[in-house]
Parts: sequence; C-alpha cells; structure tokens
Amino acid sequence: MNQILQTEQVSNNNKKFNYSNYGGTSRKMGVDTIIKVFAIMLIVFGLLLSGDGALALSDSAKQKAAQKIPTVEVARKGNDLTVTVKSEIPLRSVGFAWNGEDFRYYSALQKTEFKNVIRVLDGDDNKLSIVVVDYMNKKTNYKEKYSSVPDTLEPEIKIGNEDPNIKVVVTDDTALDHVTYKYGDEPERTIEAPKDNPKRIEFIIDNIQASEQMLIIEAVDSSQNHKEERQVVKGTIKPKIEFVIDENDSTIVSVVVTDNENLQKVVIYIDGKRYSTPEDVSLNLKEFIQKVRIKAGTVLKVEAYNVNEQMIQEEKTF
Repeated sequence: MNQILQTEQVSNNNKKFNYSNYGGTSRKMGVDTIIKVFAIMLIVFGLLLSGDGALALSDSAKQKAAQKIPTVEVARKGNDLTVTVKSEIPLRSVGFAWNGEDFRYYSALQKTEFKNVIRVLDGDDNKLSIVVVDYMNKKTNYKEKYSSVPDTLEPEIKIGNEDPNIKVVVTDDTALDHVTYKYGDEPERTIEAPKDNPKRIEFIIDNIQASEQMLIIEAVDSSQNHKEERQVVKGTIKPKIEFVIDENDSTIVSVVVTDNENLQKVVIYIDGKRYSTPEDVSLNLKEFIQKVRIKAGTVLKVEAYNVNEQMIQEEKTF
C-alpha cells in the first residue's frame, strides 16, 4: 500500500514535472510572440516617425517659402555707398563685386542686420552686384548701376526764428530730393523737393514750445548727399513797443519797451535822428522807458532787440 502510494506520488511528481516542462514550452512560445509583436510595433513606430519627419519637412518648406527675402538699402553720400542688409534669419556673409569681377565677401557674424560702406568706381555705368548669403547658404542677388559724379557737396541748412515760429531754408547746388525734420516728441515729417525749383525747400515749424526742444533736420539731395543739423530751440516772443502820451502834457511821449527774456538794445529815431542805448552792453532789463518831447508832425521810429536776438520795429507820426 505504501509502495503504491509512493508510485502514485512519483507519478504525481512526474505529472508536475511534465506540467512544468509544458509550462516552459508555453513560456517559450510567449516570448516568440512578444518578439514578433514588438517587431511589428517598431515597424509601425518607424512609419509614424517617418510620417512626422515628412510633416516636419513639409512645415519647414512652407516656412521657408513664406519667409521674406532679405532687404537691401543703399544710401549714397557723394561717391560713398552705405549698404544696409536686413533679414528675418541670421546672415552668413555679404559679397560685393563691381563690373562682373570676383566677389569680395564680408562676414555678417550670424546677425540679422549688416552694414558696410563701399566707394563708387570712377567712370559711368559701373555695375554693382550684391549677394546675400544666409546661414542656410541660400543666396539672394541684387544689381544696380552707379556712376561717379562730381556732386559731392552737401545741402545747406539754415534755421531762423520767425516769431513765434521757426523758419527753415534748405538749399543745394544741384537739386534736392527731400528734407525730413523732427521737433521734440512730435512725429517725423518729410517734405519733397518742389519740381519747379528743386534747389530750395523752405518751410515753417509752428506751435513752438516755450521750453527747450531738440530740432533735427536731415536734407538729402538728388545725388544722395546727406546733411544733418541738430539744434535746441525754444519759442520766444519779440519785444513789445508802446507809445504813451502824457496825460498832463501832450508834447511828451513815453516810449515803453518790454520783453519777457530781457532787452539787449533799444534804438529811437526822432525825425530820422538816431539815439541808441549802449551798443556793446546789454540793457538786461525786462522794461525800458524813455520820454521824448514831440511836436506836430514828429515821426518816432523805435527798434527793440532782446537777448535772443529777436527784433521788432514800430513807427508812428504824431
């Protein structure tokens, strides 16, 4: 009985052993299946990646197509050309070549803006070629003709006071192109040269403030010569002149001159005869009064100057 039990136990043990072997077989088949599934997943994932890559390339192509090409601006001053290149993406270099010769390249240092000054060659119809190379080695070409010209004179700018405004006169020996000016915090304004007289641009700046403000004026002629003037200006009021007849004696007239900034000099003409305060010493007064005896037909003319070199003139016949 015990032997039989032992045999059954062995048999049972064999079953367990066989079961264990069977289980091992099952695990082996499971690993093969997992490997196959994993391989399939890798293929699918690779396809997805390639799809994403294609999408990324497509998006990059669209962005590249939508990207604006670099802009090139050339400002001429006499026979000097200032070339300014601006780009939305970093620039690698900019090259220049005259009349089909080899390009001379300048590094743009991976910046989005580049500026350089080159000299116009002697002679007429010199062809300037410019090539802009961005960091992806994409090239953009520009061409223009330039002739050396004798006109290297800058325009002339004159700023004067026209109480209570400022008068600006700009002239050029050949022809002006335009004038821009900026007063204080006001927006910059541009005035084109008139076609009937391009050598002269004249204009008035009004609403001048009493406080000091910076006035910037830039003039450009037809040969692209530039001239800039900067001047601090402020609104001024000219002196005021009054003739006051004495209430008790009608033969006496008081010449009353006033100014907000102080008077420099007063000149009085009595029937053409000139009388003046000291020429080389400022009055340094806000009010000046001079009594004058008159008679019928007397002509009084008064000139008043303030410390800001503003002058006013009044004349009256009694």
